[in-house]
Amino acid sequence: MDSVNAATEPSRKALDRNLIERILSAVVLLPIVAFIVWWGEPLVSATVILLAVAALYELFTLFRGGGYNPRRSAGFLSVVLFVLAARVRASVPTLDWTGFALVTSIIASLSVELPRHNREHSLLHWSLTLSGATYIGWTLAHFVLLRDIQHPLAPNALLRPLRLDAGAAWIVVVLAITFLSDTGAYFTGRAFGRHRMAPYISPKKSWEGMIGGVLAAIITGMLLTPVLGLPISMWAGAFLGIAGSLAGVAGDLAESLIKRQVDIKDSGKIIPGHGGILDRIDSLLFTAPVLYYMITLTLLAT
Repeated sequence: MDSVNAATEPSRKALDRNLIERILSAVVLLPIVAFIVWWGEPLVSATVILLAVAALYELFTLFRGGGYNPRRSAGFLSVVLFVLAARVRASVPTLDWTGFALVTSIIASLSVELPRHNREHSLLHWSLTLSGATYIGWTLAHFVLLRDIQHPLAPNALLRPLRLDAGAAWIVVVLAITFLSDTGAYFTGRAFGRHRMAPYISPKKSWEGMIGGVLAAIITGMLLTPVLGLPISMWAGAFLGIAGSLAGVAGDLAESLIKRQVDIKDSGKIIPGHGGILDRIDSLLFTAPVLYYMITLTLLAT
C-alpha cells in the first residue's frame, strides 16, 4: 500500500482521482470481506488460498519482469500447503503441519530444477521460488490461525448483537489497524508530509505520514477493545495498534523494495486505486503474523 505519503505529488488531480478509486474499491470489497470473516471456515481458508495464489502469481510476474525465473508450479503448491497446514493445525495437533509444509516446499522447489538442461541459474530460481512462496503463503496463513482463536470475548461488547466469534473479532482487529493506519498515514502525509522516509525505495512516504498512521492505529486498537469485547486492556489495544502500524509500514516498504529491484511500479491492475492484489495486501503480510503472535502472547498472560 502507498500509505505514508508525502504531499509532493506532481498533480493534485491525480491524487484526487486515485482517492476516489480507493473509496469505490473499499465500498465494493468491504461487505465481501465482512461476510467472509463473519461466516468463518471453510470460507476463510478458501479465500486465503485464492489470495495467496493470486499474490504469488503477481510476485513471480514481477520477478520475471526483472529477468528472473521462479517456478510457478512449486510456488503454488507451497502456498496452498502453508494455508492448509494452518487450517488443520488445531484439529490435528499431533503433527507439525507447518514443518511438513516447509519440508515439502523445499523438496518440491529443488526437485523442479533437477530435470532442466540449463542449470546456470538454478540456485537463484530455487531461492526465489521458495522465499516468494514463504513470503506470501506462510504470512497469509496467519489469518487462518487468527480465525481459530477460541479465547472468549467479554460479554459486554458493544457489538455483541452481531454474535462475532472470537477469531472473527481478532481478524477485524488486524484488518482495522492495518487499513485505518494506512488511511491515517495517507491523509496526514498528504496534508503535512515534508520529510521523506525512504526516498530511494518509496518516494511518496513521509515521516509525518507514518506518525499519523501510528496515531490512527493506536486509536483504532483502543476503541476496538470495548467495541468488540476484546479480553485485553485498552492499553494493550494501543500497543497492538503501534506494533501493527509499524509492521504495516515495513511490509509496504518491503514490497516497494521488490518492485524497485525489478523497476516495475505496480504488481497488477486488478483493484482500481491500488494496483494488484499484492499492492493491496503487502502490509497485511507483515501485520497478520506480527499481531497474531502478540495477540497469542497477550491472551496467554491474561
